[in-house]
Amino acid sequence: MSILTCFFLSLIPYADSIVFNFTNITQTNTQDIIFSGEAAYSSTEGLQVTHKRNGDQYGSVWSAGRTTYIKPLHLWDGDSTDLASFSTSFTFVLDSYRNSYYADGLTFFLAHNNSVLNSGGILALPFDSKIQNSRHRFVAVEFDTYGENDWDPRDPATNISIGDHVVMAYFLWRRGKKDGGEEEELGLLEMTNEFQMGASMPRRFSYHQLERATANFAKTQELGEGGFGRVYKGFLDDIRMYVAVKRVSQTSRQRIKEYASEVRIISRLRHKNLVKLVGWCHEKGELLLAYEFMENGSLDLHLFMGKSMLTWNTRYKIAHGLASALLYLHEEWEQCVLHRDIKSSNVMLDSNFNVKLGDFGLAKLVDHEKGMHKTRLAGTFGYMAPECITTGISTKGSDVFSFGVVALEIACGRRAIDDKVPEKQIQLVEWVWERYGNGNLLEAVDPSLGSEFEEEEVRRLMVIGLWCVHPDSEFRPSMIKAIKVLNSEAPMPLLPSKMPVAYYEPPIAFSLSEICSTSEYQSVSTSPEPPSTESSKQTTSSAGSSDSQSILMSHSMQGNV
Repeated sequence: MSILTCFFLSLIPYADSIVFNFTNITQTNTQDIIFSGEAAYSSTEGLQVTHKRNGDQYGSVWSAGRTTYIKPLHLWDGDSTDLASFSTSFTFVLDSYRNSYYADGLTFFLAHNNSVLNSGGILALPFDSKIQNSRHRFVAVEFDTYGENDWDPRDPATNISIGDHVVMAYFLWRRGKKDGGEEEELGLLEMTNEFQMGASMPRRFSYHQLERATANFAKTQELGEGGFGRVYKGFLDDIRMYVAVKRVSQTSRQRIKEYASEVRIISRLRHKNLVKLVGWCHEKGELLLAYEFMENGSLDLHLFMGKSMLTWNTRYKIAHGLASALLYLHEEWEQCVLHRDIKSSNVMLDSNFNVKLGDFGLAKLVDHEKGMHKTRLAGTFGYMAPECITTGISTKGSDVFSFGVVALEIACGRRAIDDKVPEKQIQLVEWVWERYGNGNLLEAVDPSLGSEFEEEEVRRLMVIGLWCVHPDSEFRPSMIKAIKVLNSEAPMPLLPSKMPVAYYEPPIAFSLSEICSTSEYQSVSTSPEPPSTESSKQTTSSAGSSDSQSILMSHSMQGNV
């Protein structure tokens, strides 16, 4: 391998700065470069890191070369803990001498002075345990063209190595695989190192650790099953902590993307009302996430399955916590986070019934200025805003819609879609809005509460819920406005007595039978892409015909697409 190189490095340490710039490699300026191994100067090729022997078809097999700047760089001061910054750039050429065999690649590295040059293979880095120790740590940026180890990507790639750990973040040099394997590998490798820095970050567990923690994923340890897999209770001996381990389903079509998205997003968020990711694992074809264990499970278990009787004060506290979590996601973090799957089964409750919003498998990061994401259909019917289904566009407003549905569930003690009640009451949003229009809103309050509730707070929460589920996203509040009303810091909005109807064109095609084909409350993520043009929309505040009402609300039903 020959290399034509242009070096430039600027270092700003504590008192002095070091700058060197080799715009053209000559015999004269090579006196400032230390050559190791087979590296040598070539008048025609600049710095030649490995040498091609005459008559050798493959060049120098198992050979290695290194070039090092002669002056040491003071990067870190142990006494003051000051860390210098630097920048560098260089150009290089890989020449295979017209052979398809082009060996390992090139590495730019930072290491202790007089660090050991390894033999050929693994880019001559000191991965060998005999020479790798705490006194010979290194950082290397690799252009790796030959996958010879388990940790190497299958294609030429740019890696970062820290000590004996390969940071799995790279850009593929070749594209074109059609079996989906490349996409899955890229999704996993892009995310791996983001979560290995810092004691507060999630840790990587081995499959054996999580298998042992859950008694080999025993049925008796199962906490529940969501749209993307089962969740098990486990206990990690080394950190003396109970965890909830999500085992991503092997059958999920978007499993890699959802897994990577969930880890990448939730690991960076810090809020008292968001579930904490303890660690993760992808081994043996399994994708596993370990979360802090929530003693009181999910909200739906209490509202609909009789796990416990939630008092009104607890319910109002839960509504506050969920609103606070959404405000943080939408407005208070560095980017806007669209959760896209707000529902009662994703609202977790700790031992004190504090809210911990979880399941970020469908979440997306968007710029605050943009505030929307156009994608395929994703979410859970019954909680999805109508415009998400018809246009494929997710916004803060679509998350607000989902919050509104959960708020009504909290007040009414009923699911968004309930086929066990009279036909006119099946759809919670329509039924509550009718009660509001008739002036009988409190008739919709959960009967299990009896008279043990604050009328003003109940009315306030239900009106906020209806405000948030307005069919036209332009009339929904932001979470800031909703919280002000929830806190009695702003008056309740005056809503139409008849539920408005919004028409969106063109709709994403699916049948009513498909929507109602299951009673399971599962998240969906469909493959068809949304229309490329913006949808037109009309809104009316009248009740409209029964047909138009049915068409609108069918977009909010639960089921599979």
